[in-house]
Amino acid sequence: MKNLLITVLIILAICSGCEDQATDIFQKQGNIILDQDYSKGEVVAKNRLGSTSCEILANNPGLVTCIGETRTYSVSHNLSNPQIQWSVVSGNMTILGSFTSATVTVRFNSGFSTGRLLVELDETPFNGVDCGVTYDINSQCLYAPPKPDPIVFDTFTPPNPVGGDFCTTTIANLLEVPPVSCATGYNWTISPSGSGVNLEVNGRRASLNVFNPGSYTVSVKATNCNGTSATRALTLTAVNCGNSGPF
Repeated sequence: MKNLLITVLIILAICSGCEDQATDIFQKQGNIILDQDYSKGEVVAKNRLGSTSCEILANNPGLVTCIGETRTYSVSHNLSNPQIQWSVVSGNMTILGSFTSATVTVRFNSGFSTGRLLVELDETPFNGVDCGVTYDINSQCLYAPPKPDPIVFDTFTPPNPVGGDFCTTTIANLLEVPPVSCATGYNWTISPSGSGVNLEVNGRRASLNVFNPGSYTVSVKATNCNGTSATRALTLTAVNCGNSGPF
């Protein structure tokens, strides 16, 4: 009996050593996820198996520019039929609808600047994640544009007429503002408006012609999907130059 007990203890010691060795080999596999660490700043892909890979694909990979906009992301993989789980690691964004399909829709909320999306695929339940990958999302101009710089006015025919800035019935009267950061459009208005007043707009430029002398205020605002800037205005005086005025 004593010899049998000694034999059993020797076998257990050998098996324990084998388990430790197997565990040590497992932990040294660089492509196996043991501790899921998605803290790096770049796009991170970690696979549980060497033959397994996955990737997040964006329908619009550019910078997020509009608060409240939505984008879709899908996962590409070489697994047969994995369970899929999407989640938001960081950033003020919300997954809309299903968290468990191959494609997910994300909405970017007020206050978003950067964010990280995670998808995990598991084809072998209770045996760890087969593939996990993150996708970093950045933004630009998630705010209304700043107020435009002063409007530049040019008649192309200096000097200006006496007592005014431009002549009635002339067409070479150009207004322009320098490019405004984050602006996608420009809204021009003139007051008074109506019959005999024509303001033709082309982005950050506009041309003006009027038939009646008087004072006119031209205003411009820069716009984007997040709002409108403060107004920049310029008041001009049109005079009747007769036949001697500029064209």
